[in-house]
Amino acid sequence: LSFARITEAATPSISIRLGAIALAIILAWLTYRLVEHPMRFGKQWETAKILTLSLLMVALAAIGYGTFAQDGLKQRLLSQRWLGTASKYEQHPSWEDWTRCTTHGLPMEQCFTSNPNKPPSVALLGDSHADRIRNAIKNIYTPLDKNIITKTRGGCSRFADLNTDSQYGLCNDFWNFAVADVIAATSIETVVLATYATFIIHEGKLISQAARRNNRDGNKKTLRVNAAKYKSAMYFTLARLIEANKQVIVIVDIPELLFEPQECVAVRPYYLPGHQFRKPCSVDRKVFDERTKIYHQVIAQVRTDFSTVKFIDAYQYFCDEKNCHALIDGELLYDDDNHLNEAGELYFSKKAAKQFLE
Repeated sequence: LSFARITEAATPSISIRLGAIALAIILAWLTYRLVEHPMRFGKQWETAKILTLSLLMVALAAIGYGTFAQDGLKQRLLSQRWLGTASKYEQHPSWEDWTRCTTHGLPMEQCFTSNPNKPPSVALLGDSHADRIRNAIKNIYTPLDKNIITKTRGGCSRFADLNTDSQYGLCNDFWNFAVADVIAATSIETVVLATYATFIIHEGKLISQAARRNNRDGNKKTLRVNAAKYKSAMYFTLARLIEANKQVIVIVDIPELLFEPQECVAVRPYYLPGHQFRKPCSVDRKVFDERTKIYHQVIAQVRTDFSTVKFIDAYQYFCDEKNCHALIDGELLYDDDNHLNEAGELYFSKKAAKQFLE
């Protein structure tokens, strides 16, 4: 089952899973009858069996060490070819050319600057979704001689709030520290906020794919309560930044895919017979709209009440009237079902640059 999952780069079909289970049972029985039983209970050639097993053990250990020492079998040209293909699609955005800066010591808290020798003028705050657009922000602002600082903490998808619930404690600390740091830094003129809002509105946990497809990830009352908390925290955070005379830009989040993007392209040298790639590599626009309905209602209200805040609808660059796409112009833009890869960052920076700088 594990091998089938790896070769298919997704959950295998039910027929493949049933076939794998049946094959495993047959091979286990044959191994017991033809190998294990004769070796353990056979009375012949006992000395030879011991020597053979010992030599095989030593040989396997030597092969394992040799492979490790060479960092794999690099002479396998087919593997080299597909390693490059897989890394192209699965590579996380790079921290190259970024320098770590001081954090407040919270677990998972990260701080980076694009130029440690220059005061920052643009700050990017948020969770892992902010992390995945950091190079896009750099691409947009560096040509204007702007220095960027990023302050992020994975999973902290709701902003700071005075009346937050206790279970959000560390994230509330992160946001309070980050916002206070930005306000205190007089060199920072622009603050970009990016969060995985549907994560926190839809119960603040990773939702199963089946539940997401059917929108059964929380009753309406619970979602409304979560949305109200998100809205209250956003209002509180925006008010603090505006009072400090910061230009604030809010990224309205990218679409969730509800499937693994590697289902769309060949990232392995071979697949099981009958494998089919996902076509189209997209999510139905109606599913996306339903999933983000409450989140977008919150954003619409915030737009009305904070006229000086700029909102950039990131999803519009990935969606058309019918679908929201993970594969555009032959380029896969996602690393997993809700994060951009390097190509996705570059695509977003090119598409959104004008809107950022207007």
